[in-house]
Amino acid sequence: MLTGDREPLQEFDPDELGYCRVHPDVVQSDDMVDPANVQCPDFSSNRSKLSLSHYVLYPRAQYGSYAVFKFFYREILASVSSPDASGGTPVNYAVKTLHDPEADNYGHCETRLYRGDQRMAPNKVSKGAKKLFREHMSRILALERAAGIPFP
Repeated sequence: MLTGDREPLQEFDPDELGYCRVHPDVVQSDDMVDPANVQCPDFSSNRSKLSLSHYVLYPRAQYGSYAVFKFFYREILASVSSPDASGGTPVNYAVKTLHDPEADNYGHCETRLYRGDQRMAPNKVSKGAKKLFREHMSRILALERAAGIPFP
């Protein structure tokens, strides 16, 4: 899991899965994630090419009781848009997933929203675009590991 001297790998395989941790309180009875609790614009995940699903639960003391959801990176929207605050011209955001290794988690990725080359801060993304992104992610997330399952 440690990054060491390894560089990010920005090429994603077409069938590559992403894994994300989800607090058990926001997993609905139908094993769906409440869209309001999907992080946007910086959605964190681990890629299956570089980690196992339960790696998103480290450190155990903090996240060991969370659920793990999976999704295909290819199913993430390429862009989202919504009308601006005045209801006029839609504001378009490109959606990009980047391999963003952390010192203790080489498989870490973030799915971010951009306008042109500018990475958007959470308070700079329209509510409508956030809603579209969150609802779509909620639909493509599938339960991989129920909350509280012992580690391998």
